Amino acid sequence: SVIGANKDSGSHKLKDGLNRLRELHYRMSAANANETYLMKLSYFLVRQYTLVLKSGGNVQNIEMINQFLNLEAWFFSNRTTAKKLIKGFEKGLSYLRTQIRKYSLKEYRLRKMEIAKEQLHDNYSVSLGHSTSKVRGRQGQCANKNFSRSDCYECASFAVAKALNDDFQQTDPWYIGQVNRRLNDPPYANQFHHGWIEEQDRNIFRLSRVFEANDTSSSERELGMQTALDAPLGSVLIWSICGTHPAGHIAIKTSETVAASSFSAPIQKTCGNPKAQIIGVYTPVDNGKTIRPLVYDFHKNINAEVSKFDEDVEEADSNIKPDDKSVNNLFGDINF
Repeated sequence: SVIGANKDSGSHKLKDGLNRLRELHYRMSAANANETYLMKLSYFLVRQYTLVLKSGGNVQNIEMINQFLNLEAWFFSNRTTAKKLIKGFEKGLSYLRTQIRKYSLKEYRLRKMEIAKEQLHDNYSVSLGHSTSKVRGRQGQCANKNFSRSDCYECASFAVAKALNDDFQQTDPWYIGQVNRRLNDPPYANQFHHGWIEEQDRNIFRLSRVFEANDTSSSERELGMQTALDAPLGSVLIWSICGTHPAGHIAIKTSETVAASSFSAPIQKTCGNPKAQIIGVYTPVDNGKTIRPLVYDFHKNINAEVSKFDEDVEEADSNIKPDDKSVNNLFGDINF
């Protein structure tokens, strides 16, 4: 099994190793290899993609993103197995996501939203919207007084906690000390976004972050707004500021164009400040739903792939002295 890769190798060796890992994954998929083994192989394959990118090389971005998002979906439905499989799996997954966003942000966002809709938890999304509509009192106040928060955060957090209890008999996640400190200090709406850790919070809140603003540019503001409009009902939306208050705003999408928490308003007109932007979008997720796997067309591609692999091996052999032909050399300094 693959246990590592030499990140100090040159670009050519890293790309050579990537090609061989791709071929190995292809062959193991064709042979219907054990799923756990394939996921371990996928982890190191995605890692090799990022090493090639860091070295200045080019990769097939869509294939890399599909491999990563398949791996991510598997992790959240097999956390115990994943943690035993690879030491530091959680941190590794977070690092790989950061690297993929750095080099292929547009494609990552598009595919992430597609998968979010595939894994949407229908009942939970309905419950979130329903809970939100029942939270507000006559004066706009909310029922959750467990912690000191800005009004909208108080309303949204109550709605989330109520939906979690109704659908999963799950207690209020803000009662978990370290979660509350991370997402509620300061007790502002946008702290939910700034404190979020996908690997820890996705299972607790049953939400997945599908959009995270990179900066305050007009293009990112437009993308944030469009993502919010495209997101399924029940999605949690975070604004950077609201009016002139630095607390920002948090609301739950209750219709195609409206979001609500301490007040209900059109998504496009919620915060009344030209500098306000949607910095985070979180969709209700069912980790038990499998996503469409990465499918190879074996009958169509096998001859071409094998021919290319053989040519690559012949070229590598011609450039390596006989006494240097260890397994690791052949696989671009990837250790087996």
